[in-house]
Amino acid sequence: MFQFDKFTQKSQEAIQKALELAQELGHQQIDADHLSYALVKEEDSLVPIILKRFSVSSEKLLSHIEKELKKKPKVEGGGQPFLSNDLNQILTQSQKIAQGMKDEYVTQEHILLALYQDRKTLIALELNKNGVKEEDILNILKEIRGGQKVTDNNP
Repeated sequence: MFQFDKFTQKSQEAIQKALELAQELGHQQIDADHLSYALVKEEDSLVPIILKRFSVSSEKLLSHIEKELKKKPKVEGGGQPFLSNDLNQILTQSQKIAQGMKDEYVTQEHILLALYQDRKTLIALELNKNGVKEEDILNILKEIRGGQKVTDNNP
């Protein structure tokens, strides 16, 4: 199980936006598609920048995610959506990635890596289609970060 307080403010906001999206669409659970949409849609995030570096169009990816979200079953009056098992595993994995990178907090980039590692997420499929490997993502992160570690929840 992941610790929500170990996520940066931006990561927490993305998870909150994924929850709101699931509510708007009448979905009973929040899954990787909801979170992927929130991460890619966030304009002042590194995720769209990273995608662009790999020639992945954020607009096309968002459109693809929207189509998949529309296929999900709707529930009327179902109350608060819950995290799917897959998303729970992805968030737990993102925390392990952060720890492995010696970061104290989970950033959106850690979540992106966990989504990539899942292999069946739409982000992973799109990156794989463009020939992107995990080491490519890690190299871009090193380049962007310049060796800095995430030591507070608002880096």
